[in-house]
Amino acid sequence: MFVAAIAEEYRHTYHKDVVIDLVCFRRLGHNEQDEPFVTQPLMYKKIAQHPGTRKLYADKLEKEGLIPPGYGDELVANIRAALDAGKSTNPKIVYGLKPALAIDWAPYIGVSWRQPAETALPLAKLKELSKRLTEIPANFKLHPSVERLLAARRDMGEGKTPLDWGMAENLAYASLVDEGHPVRLSGQDSGRGTFAHRHAVLHDQNREKWDAGVYIPLQNVRQGRAISSSSTRCSPRRRCSDSSTATPRRSPSSW
Repeated sequence: MFVAAIAEEYRHTYHKDVVIDLVCFRRLGHNEQDEPFVTQPLMYKKIAQHPGTRKLYADKLEKEGLIPPGYGDELVANIRAALDAGKSTNPKIVYGLKPALAIDWAPYIGVSWRQPAETALPLAKLKELSKRLTEIPANFKLHPSVERLLAARRDMGEGKTPLDWGMAENLAYASLVDEGHPVRLSGQDSGRGTFAHRHAVLHDQNREKWDAGVYIPLQNVRQGRAISSSSTRCSPRRRCSDSSTATPRRSPSSW
């Protein structure tokens, strides 16, 4: 807060932009079902050993005699109880206000956006693409949850189980790449998917450097390129983890 106050005062005084270099981390995942170790094993091994800023600050205040022992934990318990009871933790918040620039989305609700188009693929082609998407280089250590996910996708590709959302989406991308169309995913968590459903970018859990141990199955879909350590791994510094924002023209529902 002190740094932000200085930046704001500087901005108003000298009318120049200010950049605050804020280094922080998210202790838990993107959502309640996320497992951040999947894509950031090195970082989260260190984060797991960090007590957290709240604990460090509470211990500091206790040591200085500014708060009684256990008071920090008591505050956390009270907030947790309020949240579980559905109560507001900030009595100063005003609810029910409608901004002057709010948009009325009513005209766009219940409107049909479907346009007929032939998007189906032969079953043999889908099985072929499924096989390429689930082939992993030798000695590439997957996270256990991702390993189970790929095993399930192999069963889907062989017709043993129905396709799920994530597999259908990857097949849609793969079908475009296979036909020579460029596909690019961009944005936060685009490689893994916001709901940990996509996993278009895989991470070696035994990697020792940040610029190694990344594998993108979609890069090997085109004409069935052979898997090798040199052709399938790329550096996140080259933004490979963001590669693959063309919207797939094949609708998974048409399969």
